[in-house]
Amino acid sequence: MEPKNLIEINYFKTKLMNSANISRKALFLILPILLLTAACHNSPKKENNRKIVTPLANFKPGVVMDRVPCASDTSESYALYLPSDYIQGKPFPVIFFFDAHARGALVVKKYKSVAESLSLILVASNNSENGQPENVSNDILYHFMQDVEKRFSLDPQRIYTSGFSGGARVAAGIGLFNKSVAGTIGLEAGFPAIRQIPDAHLTYVGVVGNLDFNYLEMKNLETQLNSLGMNNLLIVYPGKHALPPAEIFKRAYEFLMLNAMRKNIIPIHQSVIDSVKMNYDKIRLETQKRHQYLQELEADQGMVKNLEGLADVSFYQKEIKQLSASHACQNQMKRAAALNTTEGKFQQKYAASLNSRDAAWWKHEIQGIYQKKKAANSEDEKLMNQRLLNYLSLMSYIYADGSIKNGQMDATKKFLMIYQMVDPDNSEVYLMKAEYYAITNQDAKVVPSLQEALNHGFNDAYRIRYNKYFQKLKSSPKFDQILEEIKNLPKTD
Repeated sequence: MEPKNLIEINYFKTKLMNSANISRKALFLILPILLLTAACHNSPKKENNRKIVTPLANFKPGVVMDRVPCASDTSESYALYLPSDYIQGKPFPVIFFFDAHARGALVVKKYKSVAESLSLILVASNNSENGQPENVSNDILYHFMQDVEKRFSLDPQRIYTSGFSGGARVAAGIGLFNKSVAGTIGLEAGFPAIRQIPDAHLTYVGVVGNLDFNYLEMKNLETQLNSLGMNNLLIVYPGKHALPPAEIFKRAYEFLMLNAMRKNIIPIHQSVIDSVKMNYDKIRLETQKRHQYLQELEADQGMVKNLEGLADVSFYQKEIKQLSASHACQNQMKRAAALNTTEGKFQQKYAASLNSRDAAWWKHEIQGIYQKKKAANSEDEKLMNQRLLNYLSLMSYIYADGSIKNGQMDATKKFLMIYQMVDPDNSEVYLMKAEYYAITNQDAKVVPSLQEALNHGFNDAYRIRYNKYFQKLKSSPKFDQILEEIKNLPKTD
């Protein structure tokens, strides 16, 4: 395949991770990424009506635009937020966001307050999602990033990428293989499957909930990046595998801003320094009261990573030495390391057992996890057992989805049993059960299972209306009633 337009794509020549060059202000990478499927269903491909490309004069700062068609392919689009102080011709930082489920508008609406308060352009693809063929993914990334670069005034020294779940791996891949990307914010997942990190140029911020099944991966990635001397930060917050709150995303972007200040790319913003110091001091004081010395140590380390070279951090450096030397903190480190080792072993055990063990074994094993969670002697142990349940939720979803697509209904039944036991409040369980009932001609159970999905928060009418397994229900009044109910539900994460 020949290079197209202004970009040279080495992937088509080497079949390896490719680099790319665009001859304007910024260099953007288009590369294949091995995605980790998140524990929710990929949406069917939605058809976008071709529209006239929006003239530049129609972009209004301070207003979310849900759909901006790409000039080179108007079937592809992105959501956009320009901060209120945006002026064409003045360079602004930009975050290119990749969601695992192509929810560009939802992402921009969730984080527009961050973009507004910190004078940031935020753009999120409406097309990039998990499970796409490499050539499709590459085209989407290229059209999206090129369109934003051509339309708007971007600061070439403050080009950032971010993403959620599988989209976080896309964002990290772009940043790792392209020195024009100054930083990446990875939400709830780490790097793509690569043999080695190419170099340490990228400033990386990992964000993960303490109940996320990718928690252990993100902790291990932080250790690896620290050993490589890579400028990085890990933010752990109370939460599961979902888009983090706006205040957490703001903390992640503040780290990138502080890095730009250290490099004299932008002036010192004392308000950002004060905000970071206040956040970490609050964490430090809370952990001191609870005698959580390891978490206090991590807060001190986060403070130093954020503010070294911009503020006096000698107090926190001294406290790091004191805590590191204390027996109480060392004991907590050992316990945390032991729990991480245990969690990793159980993840490996369960991944190897999904196919080989029968339903009775799984019922006993899952009941054991719940019992250990209830009897846990510490909050960390309780969290670890809940993460194992969340990990099994992800794995059972992947296996159930694969079994449905391969027509293996006995296996599907087992995996859905596991899925429901470990994640009974997940609406996807009941949607997939409805698919299973439809495929196995248990028609009387399909609509009740769909209703159960609604009761647990499912709100995407498109995925039900155009699901190939539900086509024979289109004449059913109860099916139409469900679709009508979903139309009136608010969109969520």
